[in-house]
Amino acid sequence: MFRLHIGFLCLVVAFCILFGVCHASSDSICVLSDAPQQCGAFCLAALHPLYDQYSKSRQQEHSQEAMVKIIADSRAEQKETMVKMIKDFRTEQKELVTHYYQDVRELVNVLAAKLDAAASRHESTLQSSPAMKPAYTVHPISHRIRPGYVMIKKKEGREIIDL
Repeated sequence: MFRLHIGFLCLVVAFCILFGVCHASSDSICVLSDAPQQCGAFCLAALHPLYDQYSKSRQQEHSQEAMVKIIADSRAEQKETMVKMIKDFRTEQKELVTHYYQDVRELVNVLAAKLDAAASRHESTLQSSPAMKPAYTVHPISHRIRPGYVMIKKKEGREIIDL
């Protein structure tokens, strides 16, 4: 783009130098006496829009690069924030699980202590109470069949059942 500007400038200067005399409609002659002074204003006036366009495109390019950098920085910051939040969440979750297990252990210990106390109370109650005899005795050979007891006697190869 810059070479195009230089080429155009050289073309204008060459035109001004080669054709130093310009003809007007009334056949007046204009002699080029000081080329840089006389052609400079013309060249600058002709190249000014090109310089403006070039500066605008450079400015847009810089602003786009800045936007890309801002977006990349914000994404990196979001990732860092998410990683930090996940680490904090995991730490908090581990602490809660640890507290939960401690509470469960405490409750189990309390329950075990209560069960031991109740068992010792019942054991002492059973030991202190008088031994109760059953209302009837069951012969040791008897077998329990459904609601009652049945005595099975064996005599000379035969089985006798008493109900």
